[in-house]
Amino acid sequence: MNGLTDKPVQYATGALRLTSVDLASDAFGLPWGHTRSYTNLLSVPSGGVNGAGWLVREQKYLVFVDWTWSDAA
Repeated sequence: MNGLTDKPVQYATGALRLTSVDLASDAFGLPWGHTRSYTNLLSVPSGGVNGAGWLVREQKYLVFVDWTWSDAA
């Protein structure tokens, strides 16, 4: 049992979990697509390319790292 009701709502927190596969393909041997997930949890960032609360599994992003050079003596 995963703690969900017969609807996509978690018993303990009342969190909504809704997933939608908008586009999926395995063309040319490379799986790709656009799968959205929605949640009403406040811990999720409020904005995104698909709107507030929507997350995209296949969305790529960059992580910028502050490289600091030090002189090891």
